[in-house]
Amino acid sequence: MPCTTVAKTEPERRSFQFFRERTLSQLTASFAEELWDKTIFQVAETEPSIRHAMFALSGFHEHFLNPHKDNANMQLGFALTQYNLAIRELLCFDSDRGHTSIVLHLVSCLIFIAIESVRGQFDNAVRLYRHGRQVIRENRRDRPFDHESDRLFARIETVFIRLDVQIIPIIGRGKELWMTSGGFDLQPSLPSLPRELNSLVEAREALERFAYSYHHALTERLDDEEYLAQHDEYVEQWAAMLNELEQRQKDKPSEADKRGFAILHIHQKEAELVVATRKDPLPSRKRYEGLTSLFHEMLGYAETAIGYNQPKDQSIRGFERSPSFNLDIGVIPIVHFATVKCKDPSVQQRGLDILHKSNRQEGIWNAKLTAAVAERQIELEKLSDGDVTAITIDFNPGERSGSARFQIGEKSWQDDYAW
Repeated sequence: MPCTTVAKTEPERRSFQFFRERTLSQLTASFAEELWDKTIFQVAETEPSIRHAMFALSGFHEHFLNPHKDNANMQLGFALTQYNLAIRELLCFDSDRGHTSIVLHLVSCLIFIAIESVRGQFDNAVRLYRHGRQVIRENRRDRPFDHESDRLFARIETVFIRLDVQIIPIIGRGKELWMTSGGFDLQPSLPSLPRELNSLVEAREALERFAYSYHHALTERLDDEEYLAQHDEYVEQWAAMLNELEQRQKDKPSEADKRGFAILHIHQKEAELVVATRKDPLPSRKRYEGLTSLFHEMLGYAETAIGYNQPKDQSIRGFERSPSFNLDIGVIPIVHFATVKCKDPSVQQRGLDILHKSNRQEGIWNAKLTAAVAERQIELEKLSDGDVTAITIDFNPGERSGSARFQIGEKSWQDDYAW
């Protein structure tokens, strides 16, 4: 699309170019996403709210990447102005356009979630996520998709499923969450697998829909062994199909494909580990004994995904990465899982090294904040010789700060964090 179709002024043209060349490449990580790659541009041609939101995201993303450059304050001012214009246009939006207005409202909501995430305003991002989830629940249609707006609605819901999997581990996954956010209001059933996976995107979406269903199963149907066994079988079948896909593309894989497969493999290993230990009644520190090599394998895939490629016995200290941001499936949550669940010091140190040296923002998962929380959990468990049974994360509204409350038995500790 020609830049002049959307951008009218020189700052807008510059912002549009940055969005196409830098923001998009980070936003979707190693996976194509039609909503970001194509739809946003098409909608921005005719909808001022989307156009201004796109410029705002571009500006905030550039400030995230280069916060100390000479014109950083000017760039931030441009982004804030565009953000306010997007909100104003959205408030003036013609609600008489039926389902189309709902879809455009949700597109704006997704861009706003990206904006608040890259700004580090995680409380705002979570509130927008909850709002978007509620809008989806109230406007979901059971009839076949026979209009373009219906197909776009389905695409948006798929992106929100991705956010479900990313956000729920932080803000909780009890009944109250399903009811307030709409995250699992459909009582999801286990999705069916295709005969084969033909792309990384297909593999990712099959994984996400499994995770969406499995989170619900572990909360609502934990005693339904037959239902859980079906999920276990799904993991095995999906993993085999992923390996077949990788074999078919092994001759000339691009760097993006290599990282994409690594991201999917780390999630595969986590799913396999959950399946392997689901029935184990032992406490956490005993449950994962003997699985050190599997945890190292997970962290090895994480290093490939973010470009480290270091042998497991080598530290990555001193290796600084440029900042990166995405809303897609990522590695930080799994690195955190491996770091705090496995009690082997070599796994814990390797995981912390990855988090400390990875200047990544994956939605509301900030690598350095995650490292700080993980370090504190490890410290508390050593001091008390017990497992942290619950962590409650609270983000302060309008600030780049929050708190984490750790529970071990009847004792609790609360620490404040800023990022």
